[in-house]
Amino acid sequence: MLAPVLRASEAIRDFELFFNLIPELACIASTDGYFKKVNEAWEKTLGYTVEEVLRTPMLNFIHPEDVERTKKEAARQGPGHRTAHFINRYRCKDGSYRILEWTTTFHRDESTRFGVARDITEQRRSEESLRRGKAALEEAKDTAERANRAKSEFLANMSHEIRTPMNGVIGLTDLVLDTQLTEDQRGYLEGVRNSAEALLRIVNDILDFSKIEARKLEFENIEFNPHRCVESTLKLLGIRAAAKNLKLKCVFDSDVPPRVLGDPGRLQQILINLSGNAIKFTEHGEVTVTVERTGESDGGVELHFSVSDTGIGIAPEKQQQVFNAFAQADTSSTRNFGGTGLGLTISSQLVEMMGGRIWLESEVGRGSTFHFTVLLGRAPEALVEALEAVSLKRPAGSLAGRLRFLVVEDNAVNRLVATKLLGKQSHEVRQAVTGREALALLERESFDCVLMDVQMPEMDGFEATREIRKAERGTGRHIPIVAMTAHAMAGDRERCLAAGMDGYLTKPIRAKELFAAIEQAMIEPS
Repeated sequence: MLAPVLRASEAIRDFELFFNLIPELACIASTDGYFKKVNEAWEKTLGYTVEEVLRTPMLNFIHPEDVERTKKEAARQGPGHRTAHFINRYRCKDGSYRILEWTTTFHRDESTRFGVARDITEQRRSEESLRRGKAALEEAKDTAERANRAKSEFLANMSHEIRTPMNGVIGLTDLVLDTQLTEDQRGYLEGVRNSAEALLRIVNDILDFSKIEARKLEFENIEFNPHRCVESTLKLLGIRAAAKNLKLKCVFDSDVPPRVLGDPGRLQQILINLSGNAIKFTEHGEVTVTVERTGESDGGVELHFSVSDTGIGIAPEKQQQVFNAFAQADTSSTRNFGGTGLGLTISSQLVEMMGGRIWLESEVGRGSTFHFTVLLGRAPEALVEALEAVSLKRPAGSLAGRLRFLVVEDNAVNRLVATKLLGKQSHEVRQAVTGREALALLERESFDCVLMDVQMPEMDGFEATREIRKAERGTGRHIPIVAMTAHAMAGDRERCLAAGMDGYLTKPIRAKELFAAIEQAMIEPS
């Protein structure tokens, strides 16, 4: 008789030992609403002694908001559903609450329930913190995107509002400069034009910087001659250098290829920024642009450009700073020399996007040399031959003869500029103020080309172009349409072409670019 009792006693001791080793909150509960047994984890987790837990009704521990839900979960636990899983909050002795995840099951006589609860309070807090973090991140992202859209819209509007009157200022100034003037009058007007061009450069810098920030800057990949690209850049800067009695030189190594593939406009933009700075910060001596071939790969060639001057130089501790946005090597530079502080930032970004790098060497009082490399493609022989054949078929005088143009523009000054530029070449011009007027004129008269403003009242240039193309369907006719727009943001050119236009010209309009765009639009594809 004694042996079975001893074995039962040992089994109870073993169960007690095992029960208290369980790290979760373990319990045996009665259907009368009280715990019959709990392990030591209850005191560690909730702060109550085992005796306090056993003499307190179970529901007293549960958060008031969780009581009904807990009762429903317990009620579902019966024959056929012996195991239940639920979560509720248990009050600690200090008045705080812990979140417990329960798994319970009935004993076979259904008068006793066994349960194990895992404390998931920290897990839930982490999840909630993560959720809030994600929500905050999403909100910050939405805010940033809204701000970016607002900035893009502002820049687009700013571009349009500034370029529209600038077109009148530069266009009319060019027209007056082409007349008989006194020496003083010509000097004054050239000052007006130079000031307008300087303002336009500032606008372009801001727009380019915005496009670079948004990674929306576009690059061409066309065949061009690097020698001519550099020479034409220096011609643009020749007047500024001559005004300061500076020598402007260009040196090419003999192994620089005559034709490459890339974006000559962006390359010219870098050279204008660097050479323009060199002229700005040099009072005596010379500015020299050197070009050499430094490497090649299967499909490309690396060219190294350097722009040297004999100007004021840059102190060593300031040399990296000059590539930062809105920075100057000396804060007095803005007062003494002007500028936005964006030119070098834009140049460094353009160089990076063209597969190269930029750096400088400088000594205060002795001058600076800005170096940069770009990776350009090799023009295939077949492409070179094709381009040469096209150039033979399309002479520069392909606009010779009297043509009829329709200028669609709501701004009176801009209409005058376009009309006078075309009239100087003996072309006939008709004018329309809105897209609707243009459609009416096109129904009554025939034209060789349409110059279409984009933003107009009543009917804008996009809608007018779509209506023109709709009317041409099935007729075999296609009148060339060139967009004349003050919009110069990324995607504006694509919108014009998608609407059915054949060419794209940003204001302010210059005679050379105007006739080049017209010629390109009027040449039928082979």
